Amino acid sequence: MPLPAEYMEWAEARRAELAAEGLLPSDEQLRNPGTNRTPEKGEFLRRIEARAIAAGKTPLKSFY
Repeated sequence: MPLPAEYMEWAEARRAELAAEGLLPSDEQLRNPGTNRTPEKGEFLRRIEARAIAAGKTPLKSFY
């Protein structure tokens, strides 16, 4: 369900306000630290990273 236009306008204005004040969190701050990850998920992420490197791509940064 799409959000009402008024809310989107407010959210965009608030984001611009926070950006102007330097208060937006960085991508690094928003990244999942992986502290509650299962060993299986960690291994899954390692395999994905290895496949990306083997394909000559830059893997996304993730925590295992």
